[in-house]
Amino acid sequence: MPGVRSHGGWRRMQRFCRVAAHSAYGTVPGAPAWVYIPRLGDGQGLKASAPRYVPDTEIGGFRERVAIHHRLTVEGEFRTLLYPGSAQFLLDMALARVATVGDDYQDIYQHVMDEYNPEDPRRYTGVVADTLRIEGTGEGDGEIQVALGLIARDEAKEDSLSEATFEAAYDALEVVPFMHGHAELRVNTILITDVERWAINVTNNVGRGPLTRQAAGVSAIAFTHGNKRQITLDLTELHNSDDFDAAVRDGAHMTFSAEFWHPAGHYMAIFLPWLAVEESDNDGTPSQQAKESPRMRALEAPEGQDYEGQDIVYDVDLATGGTTTFAPFTTTAAATTTTTTAAP
Repeated sequence: MPGVRSHGGWRRMQRFCRVAAHSAYGTVPGAPAWVYIPRLGDGQGLKASAPRYVPDTEIGGFRERVAIHHRLTVEGEFRTLLYPGSAQFLLDMALARVATVGDDYQDIYQHVMDEYNPEDPRRYTGVVADTLRIEGTGEGDGEIQVALGLIARDEAKEDSLSEATFEAAYDALEVVPFMHGHAELRVNTILITDVERWAINVTNNVGRGPLTRQAAGVSAIAFTHGNKRQITLDLTELHNSDDFDAAVRDGAHMTFSAEFWHPAGHYMAIFLPWLAVEESDNDGTPSQQAKESPRMRALEAPEGQDYEGQDIVYDVDLATGGTTTFAPFTTTAAATTTTTTAAP
C-alpha cells in the first residue's frame, strides 16, 4: 500500500435504535431493532470531548501543573437526508414523546447509536435530540437535509461491530431520498410553487442532569430531560402578495403543509396547523426579483381547528407495490387516517 494507511470515508457508517425514556438512562436494549442511517458528507459530529478542570489556585508557578480528567461531554450534530426507510425514525427522535398521563411528563426518547470505522468502532448511549432542522431547497441540488443536534451520556469503544454487518445492511437500503422536487408545499391550503428555500426548526430545550460517578472514574450526566419545545418555520419566496405582511400587522394565523411523493411510491407529509407570523423581511434589490422571508412560530392548534391540540403533525407511509395508504392532509376537521405505530 503506498503511503500511510487511513480508512476511507465510506467505512464510517451509522446505526441507531430507540430506547423508551422510562428505561434506565444510558441502557441498551437486549435485542435492539437497529435502523441504519447513512450520514451526509462528513455529517457525523457526535463525538466525546474531555474538558479538563484546572483549579484556579496559587499552587505552583506560571506553568499549569494540574488538569483533571473528570468528565466526558458527548455532543454534536448528525446530518443526513430524508430516506424513506429512516425518515419517520428521524422525525420521531426529535418530536415523539413518551405517552404518559399529562403533558407535563411527556419526555423525549433516548437512543443507542453505533458508528463503525475500522480504527475505532464506537457506541453512544443515552442519545437524545436537542434540536432538529429540516431544510429544503428548490434550487441547485434540490435536496432536503436533516440535521439533529444530539446530546449523549457516554461514548465507548465497541469491538463487536463488524464491517460486514454494516455493508450488508446498507446494501439493502433505499438509496433515493425524498427531494424538494417530490413535494407540494401549501400555505393556508393554497399550493405555492415559488418557494426557493424552507426550513423547519425544532428545539427541545433539553436539560442536563448533574454529573455522577462512573466505574471508570470519569463522571457523566445523570439524565437528560426534554422540556417545552419551540418550532419555527422559515420560507424564502417571491414577494408577490401581501399575505405575510398583513398577517404580521393583523396578528393572523396560517397553516403550512409539505407533502412528498417518492418515485418508488412512498409518501411523507408534515403539517403545521397553527402558525403565528412574527416577521417577514423584504428584499427589493433592483437587480433581482423581489423576495420575502417570513418567519413563523408553530403553536398548538386551538379548540375547533384542524388537528386541535397539535403543533406539528407528520407521518411516513412506505408503499407496497407502489401505492400509498396514508390519507393526504385535508382542511376538514375529520380525523386523518395514518399508519403510525404506537411508541414502545
